[in-house]
Amino acid sequence: MDIRSKFPDHKLLSANKKFYCDKEIFGYAKRLTEAQDLKSASFDDVTTIIFDEYAIEKNKRYYLPNEGMIIAGLLDSVIRNRNNVKIFFIMNAVQDIEFCPLFTFFGLTLPYNNDIKLFKDNLILVQYMRNMKFREERKQTLIR
Repeated sequence: MDIRSKFPDHKLLSANKKFYCDKEIFGYAKRLTEAQDLKSASFDDVTTIIFDEYAIEKNKRYYLPNEGMIIAGLLDSVIRNRNNVKIFFIMNAVQDIEFCPLFTFFGLTLPYNNDIKLFKDNLILVQYMRNMKFREERKQTLIR
């Protein structure tokens, strides 16, 4: 879904790896392979980091060698010594997700018997959402 429909009174735009709302920057886009470029930049205004579509489907693409360390380095570069930043990894529940670098690096597991599981002194939360409404809607589409 295009998020523009949720914000009809605002002009949303993306250009040059930046996101704008009413001509004001509200976000940046960066590939994980470009994480090294952030080492000298300052992101004091960034308080939320979102990795969207993080998990990849088996045999579609490959994770980077040492990806867990690359993610940790990227987060360290942006966050520095602050503790006011929230980080979200949004992903589909793909096959073998427990073996993706993020889960391996941080020692995470899926909460099979519960929707939420906490790790690292409650700093990391893994939530497995079962969206039954979405599943029912998908059954009505041509691709089920």
